[in-house]
Amino acid sequence: MCIRDRNWVLSASPQDLVKPWDQKGFKFPGGAPYHPSGFMSFVGASALVNGKTKGLYAAPKALLSSVYEGALVDFDSALKIEARWFTSVLMTDTCTNMARTLFLNKSALEKGQQRPAGAKETNLKQISVIGSGMMGSGIAYASILQGLEVLLIDQTIKAAEAGKAKIEKKSGPENIEWICGDAESLPVSDRSVDAYTIAFGLRNVTSIPNALREARRVLRPGGRFLCLEFSKPAIAFINPIYDAYSFKILPEIGDFVANDRNAYKYLVESIRKFPDQIDLEQHINSAGLEKSSYRNLSGGIAAIHSAWRL
Repeated sequence: MCIRDRNWVLSASPQDLVKPWDQKGFKFPGGAPYHPSGFMSFVGASALVNGKTKGLYAAPKALLSSVYEGALVDFDSALKIEARWFTSVLMTDTCTNMARTLFLNKSALEKGQQRPAGAKETNLKQISVIGSGMMGSGIAYASILQGLEVLLIDQTIKAAEAGKAKIEKKSGPENIEWICGDAESLPVSDRSVDAYTIAFGLRNVTSIPNALREARRVLRPGGRFLCLEFSKPAIAFINPIYDAYSFKILPEIGDFVANDRNAYKYLVESIRKFPDQIDLEQHINSAGLEKSSYRNLSGGIAAIHSAWRL
């Protein structure tokens, strides 16, 4: 602390230490939130928040609410309101998931903590995405945004073109290549990609072991295998609810929305016949991929499986 600052602290009067909002009778500049000028600011801010977040993130709405409600009361009461809104956000699943994904997992990835001992460090450049539907095109688009080269593979030209159109509409044709191919016989060179992803597609292949062996074949040493797929609920009380929804409600939704009850019945039946978490992990290990693990989502209704080619 310099001499000038020290002298200011020692010579400060009580009035100098009281902030404007702590002074008796303090009012917000421009009037309270219900004042015409303040009211219009909050109306615009509310519309902007909802337009940007689509109601999916609790924090922006809570922030706006705490400011609005806090502006109606004294400062000490406003601090209590802010603390309550902060706590309500802190307790949401969204907050937990974002903290895990954007902080804990991201930090672990940047430090290479998830890389198995002995695995070669790879400079991730190219990712192979199997399936160009909603999930596949979404993964491809997110990968392009990170500067990765994407190899998008689908079984039919029609499906590949549809996925191509979705992505080009958002990002343009840069850093992406479309190939028509089968997951059990990929038209891709050995040891040529750094990562392999398949989302809700492994369930539809003719031979799961063949598809997994192909995944290993195209991965470079040190490459990562990632699979998102429906699985078996790990929480007992979910099973009867899940079964009732799957066999009774879902086909009705399919009939109403898509006029195709049979397609949704097939979806349910294919999920039931698909290996559970443990069995699929054994298939992955048998294909020659190593250090496999999985993480349940929604109580095990779906699961993310990961493994490495070492």
